[in-house]
Amino acid sequence: MIKIGRILDVGFGVLTLLLVSLMITGYQGMKRDAFFSAYDNYMGEVRGGDWLEEGTAEVLLQEGIHLLNQSDYSKKFQDYPSEKANVLYVIGQAELYQENYLQAEKYLLEAARCNQESADIYRDLAVAQAYCGFGTDARDTMEKAVECGLSKEDAKYIEAALAYQNGENQTAYDLGTEASKSEDTEIAKRAALIAVRASEQLGNTDECVGFVTALSEKAEGNLKVFWLRKAGELYMKLHRQNQDDSKAVENAIYCYQSIQNSGLAQLTDLYNLAFLYDEEGRFSECKQLLLSMRKQYPEEYEIAIRLSYINYRMENDKAVRLRDYTLVKQYYEEAEKICRSKEISISEDVNMVQMKYIIEELQKQGWLAQ
Repeated sequence: MIKIGRILDVGFGVLTLLLVSLMITGYQGMKRDAFFSAYDNYMGEVRGGDWLEEGTAEVLLQEGIHLLNQSDYSKKFQDYPSEKANVLYVIGQAELYQENYLQAEKYLLEAARCNQESADIYRDLAVAQAYCGFGTDARDTMEKAVECGLSKEDAKYIEAALAYQNGENQTAYDLGTEASKSEDTEIAKRAALIAVRASEQLGNTDECVGFVTALSEKAEGNLKVFWLRKAGELYMKLHRQNQDDSKAVENAIYCYQSIQNSGLAQLTDLYNLAFLYDEEGRFSECKQLLLSMRKQYPEEYEIAIRLSYINYRMENDKAVRLRDYTLVKQYYEEAEKICRSKEISISEDVNMVQMKYIIEELQKQGWLAQ
């Protein structure tokens, strides 16, 4: 009986250990499943996101850092270096996109330590190092990228970044335009942007705007809007350089109207379009645009103050007996109210000060009640 009891005790002990082992294995499996679920959700967001959409880079940056720092997953990332490299790469790209080059270099360097066979990681690391002024490191990193199968266009992209950082603007422009032929749309955009900046440094605004306009005509969606916006900026620059160049204003208006019609316009785009309408003396279109902006952005005092000014311009164009400056004062007071609610100093805003002076003069002349 004693032997049988001992056998039973041993059997129960083994069974208990087996159950505990199964429980631990099951728990670890659940943790692994939760880790991969969180990782897959994040990478799915990366694949489905559009870097050109406002705020996308910052969102992916913060979510990536949060994922890496979660206590439940930090150990798992040590077990799965490839997945860790992917998250670090996205964070590095986000920093690079926002031109935080030192931070980008830090994350991409760590990504390269986790995955030493990715040409993409080495490519972006080399570009970050180039912009940080680490030329020697950038070239060493580019060699590693080439060993991993870096394409010719991507190599030219790195060389363009190095040339631009060194002030070799013509070389940067030539290499940037070549690299902009990359099949990777993001790399093509970054390379083209180097070419644009180099061209601006060279003072070749005409050539530059032609290059950008051609890019906008080939692109679609957010990328098309990106290049239209850049073309609009360049046409406005040409107008500032030559006030008599009415063609530049017309082209700039076309760019910003196209952006507006795309449904992807940012507030700055609409302000630029309103400014251009004003410059061209198209006051009615300017006013209608500002009124639609006022509905969309009711807390923007600058819209109200511009409405005050454009109404002043429009009334001045009327016969004396038909002038009515009531709306000039009304929109100024609206802007003033928004400023006070947001604790914005009116005396530090040139447009507010100017319109206040105009209204005081209109009151002195009897056009408006005191």
